[in-house]
Amino acid sequence: KLEELKIDYLAVAYVSEGVRLKKAGIKTPILVFIPQVEDIEDIVKYQLQPSIYSFYFLKNFNLHLIANNIQSYPCHLKMNTGLNRIGFNKEEIKKATEKIKSSNAIKIISIYSHLAASEDLDEHVFTTNQINRFKSLSEEIIKGFKNPPLLHICNTSGVTNFPSAKFDMVRCGIALYGYSNFLKLDLRPVHN
Repeated sequence: KLEELKIDYLAVAYVSEGVRLKKAGIKTPILVFIPQVEDIEDIVKYQLQPSIYSFYFLKNFNLHLIANNIQSYPCHLKMNTGLNRIGFNKEEIKKATEKIKSSNAIKIISIYSHLAASEDLDEHVFTTNQINRFKSLSEEIIKGFKNPPLLHICNTSGVTNFPSAKFDMVRCGIALYGYSNFLKLDLRPVHN
């Protein structure tokens, strides 16, 4: 249904989910949020687009691409701005970006982060700080990229509560199922 609606991207948590979609004939690019090193061969085989979120994954993925003579493989750079699950923090992001820029194997398609509390308006200041941190770090690190990557940080609640933070793309996850966290929105599932 989402392909029929001509969305630009799909996103999944794990490589196995992306593989299932590709095997089912999905052609839309698929971003994998939490790819694992042991899944690198499947990432390339099924043309999934991994998130680069740690130095360990970056090193191993880059080595695999180089060993297989692959250049400009599309990837997404995950920045930690406050959720504190995965992603490069402020102190690491410059070093990670330098490593990526020095490699012909990796091409960064997007830079993203995830809002930790966008559904909770009592956390408005925290979320605004996350958005501002993302904006300022992104502006700093995209210098030197030949093609500026897409920027995205908004989840379902972010789209509604922080519309100025939509940047180039949004990730409406739970809204696709007709839910809106604590927001009072009249949503219907994208599928029946």
